[in-house]
Amino acid sequence: PELLAVHEFAGHLLQGYKWEDDLRKGQMNPGLGITSLPGPEQWTCEGVADALPYLLPEVYERLSNYGRLALEAVHLRDLTYYAAHFMIDSGEFLGRVVDMVKTYLPYEKESTIEMEYSDRKDPRFRSHLLTYPDAGRYFRQVVPELGEKSRELARELMYRPMTPFQVKEYVERLKSP
Repeated sequence: PELLAVHEFAGHLLQGYKWEDDLRKGQMNPGLGITSLPGPEQWTCEGVADALPYLLPEVYERLSNYGRLALEAVHLRDLTYYAAHFMIDSGEFLGRVVDMVKTYLPYEKESTIEMEYSDRKDPRFRSHLLTYPDAGRYFRQVVPELGEKSRELARELMYRPMTPFQVKEYVERLKSP
């Protein structure tokens, strides 16, 4: 529950409030207020929500041991379904995807894997489902390189919609002296 609260409330709700305020003040493109999915900024939105405990060390420190373990378990699950996503794109049959997922997530119910398989074939969900592991992996990799500057990245991500390319440019600027 605490990880869900960090993701949904600290990640999405606070970001949504900030964007709503900026829209009202005319400080943000009004087109970004019409829809949130799918769009290029979804990568940033889901990535920052998932990586918030890494971007802001005080959030990580406040997680219980269970919350910290859950953070790692969710990441493993995301990465496993990331690999499954590409198997599905390649035309792999459900049975082979189930076998691969069960290799890394032996506790995963077959009905859950079937649902994930179906959702990843559905054009309405495909791009959104791919954003979690891809963005989460990226932010986990850059946080150690940024050190204290990860706070600046977190603030910028909460305040400004960005595409993955814009995020990577911003990170490179933060890394330079």
